[in-house]
Amino acid sequence: MVRTFEVGEYPAMGTADRETSTNVVDAALDADALFEVKTEPLSLPSGKIPLIKSGKYKDQPKRNILYRESRGGDDEDVFLNVVHPSHPTSNYKQLCETAEALFPGTCTGFKCLDEGRRIIFTQQIGEEVDLGDGDFIAPNLMWAASLDSSFPSLGMHYLHRLWCMNQERIADVMFKVKRTTRHDQILLERSTILAQSMNVLQHFIKHATFLRQIKVSNSEFERMLASVVPKPEERFNDEGDLIPNTRAINAWEKKRSAIRYYYKEEQDGPAPGTAWAVWNAVQSAESHELTKSADPEKQIIKQVDQLRSLDYPITNAFHDKLIHLDNIRYDALV
Repeated sequence: MVRTFEVGEYPAMGTADRETSTNVVDAALDADALFEVKTEPLSLPSGKIPLIKSGKYKDQPKRNILYRESRGGDDEDVFLNVVHPSHPTSNYKQLCETAEALFPGTCTGFKCLDEGRRIIFTQQIGEEVDLGDGDFIAPNLMWAASLDSSFPSLGMHYLHRLWCMNQERIADVMFKVKRTTRHDQILLERSTILAQSMNVLQHFIKHATFLRQIKVSNSEFERMLASVVPKPEERFNDEGDLIPNTRAINAWEKKRSAIRYYYKEEQDGPAPGTAWAVWNAVQSAESHELTKSADPEKQIIKQVDQLRSLDYPITNAFHDKLIHLDNIRYDALV
C-alpha cells in the first residue's frame, strides 16, 4: 500500500503520526530513491582514460563518473558525482534496509532530493510524551545520505514537537551504524540508539519543564527581542546625509516579524506567558521563516543542515536571556 506523508512547516519530515508510519524501504520506493547507480571511467576529451600508476588501485581509472539512467521520455541521464575508485558505488538500499531492521515500520517521512543526489528520512522510535496541557513531543531519528558527497551518511536524534512542528535538538547527539543486516549487530546498535534517545528525551523533559515554570510578560519578551535583534545602526555619508541601508532594515524587520508571529501563536498554545513559549516561538521563526527559499528542496537542505549543526544563533541568544531570569535553578538543572 502506498503511503502519503502530510507536509508541515518542515517539508523534509512527516507528522510523526503512527497511522501514517510505514516501512522505510517502501517509502524509498515511493520516493524513487532505490534507483541503480551506474558508473563509467572518466576520460579526457581525446578519449584517453587516465589510470592510477601504482598502489592498491594500480591500472584502475583515476576517477569514475557516477550517474543514474534516464527514466524515459526526453529525460537525460542524471550525473551524480565524480569519485576515486575506492568510493562505493552502491545506492541507498542498504542504508534503508538497515534503518528498517533497526526500527521496523516506523518511517514517518521520506524525501529524495535533487534527482536522487540526496535523501532524508525520519523514524519515530517511541511514544509521544505529554509535557502538560496537550503539549506533546516524540523521540525521532533523522537519517541523511548523499551520492554527491553533500551530506555525510549519518543519523541523529531529535525531538518532534507536535504543537508547532518543531524539530528540536539540545545536544550534539549523532550516531552512525554499520551498513549490515546481521542480527547481533542490529540488536546492539538498536539498544545503543534507544539508550541515547532516552537520555536525550529525559534531559529535554527537564529542560522543557524548567522553561515552562518561568513566567515571561509581553514587555519582557519585547525587551529581549530588541536586545537580540537590534535595529541596524544608521549610516551617514561625509556630508552628514543618512544613507538608507534597505537590505539590513528588511532583514531586521523580517526577523522581528517572524518571531512576533510565532510568539502570538504560542500565546494560544499549551504554555502561554512562559519561557517555554518564547523559546519555541523563536526557534520556530528561525527554523521555518528564516530558512525559506523559493526552491522547496533548498529549504529542506537548509533546515537539515541547521538541525544537524545546531546553528540557532537567535534561539540560543534568547535562551541565555530566558535562563537568566532563573539562573539559580538552571544551574541546578544542568
